[in-house]
Amino acid sequence: MSVLNDRMVQYASMTDSYLEQVFAEAEPSVKQTADAMRYSSMIGGKRIRPVLTLEFCRICGGDPETALPFAAALE
Repeated sequence: MSVLNDRMVQYASMTDSYLEQVFAEAEPSVKQTADAMRYSSMIGGKRIRPVLTLEFCRICGGDPETALPFAAALE
């Protein structure tokens, strides 16, 4: 069970880092929208949707890094 918990924490951290990167690279023309998205998506939580996306990717033989944009979009 600890391995699964460790992976969940890792996936949540990966998602947080990816989202921060996306928001930081937002163009000035969408800054206000990006700030609102950052506020609503970075308030915490378990990140269950992206965690499930990344874990299913791994289980099916894929690299979770490649599924990260899709996982973040779900969040």
